[in-house]
Amino acid sequence: MKLIFLGPPGAGKGTLAAKAVEILGLPHISTGAIFRAAIADKTALGLKVKAIIDAGKLVDDDTTIELVILMRTDYLLLGMELINMSQK
Repeated sequence: MKLIFLGPPGAGKGTLAAKAVEILGLPHISTGAIFRAAIADKTALGLKVKAIIDAGKLVDDDTTIELVILMRTDYLLLGMELINMSQK
């Protein structure tokens, strides 16, 4: 099963995702969390995302995909299990 929650900031996507993790045992990948981590780490893409967000715009698909691909190296996907390797 795959679920995707879409909506503007503050709409409750994270709350719904947390319930899906709790009830259904599904993995949760948050692009917002990935954006915040990249911004905090001051990576080149993180700075690009920060500039986009600071301008009040939405991060485009190409930038989001590029960042998710780069950040996914911290995660190990095993079937339906998502393990954050950086927290081990």
